[in-house]
Amino acid sequence: MSSSSTVKSKQLADEHQLKTISDLTRISGEIRAGMTLELSDLED
Repeated sequence: MSSSSTVKSKQLADEHQLKTISDLTRISGEIRAGMTLELSDLED
């Protein structure tokens, strides 16, 4: 992940008070995410 992507991710998390992966469901209509298969193995 590039440093600009990391900054944008942090800004998005702060703006929407995202603390866990599950929190992304609250903004699922506003974002499009690309992830690797490893994400499915992560816990909140």
